[in-house]
Amino acid sequence: MGVEKPTIGVKFCGGCNPYYDRGAFFSSLKEKLSGQCSFVYQNCPHPVGMLIICGCERACPTKQFEPSQYRFLIEITQHRRVEEVASEIIEKLGL
Repeated sequence: MGVEKPTIGVKFCGGCNPYYDRGAFFSSLKEKLSGQCSFVYQNCPHPVGMLIICGCERACPTKQFEPSQYRFLIEITQHRRVEEVASEIIEKLGL
């Protein structure tokens, strides 16, 4: 039996005013972290961390989450390098 990968919940904003392609960013991030963690819907029970992908700096969905419920909560409000975010996740997961 294989080792279960840590899960990270994902929440996208509503996309009313995005400054970058959030879907393309997330697809690239999943590819970069393939095999190291699993991404699940934000309402799945007990994710280790939470990734909130917002299209602008208003970060509307962030208000729905209590950071103390997770080992880490990462909020993306502008385009960031996928490698930078992947490294941050790996560090927070202790991989």
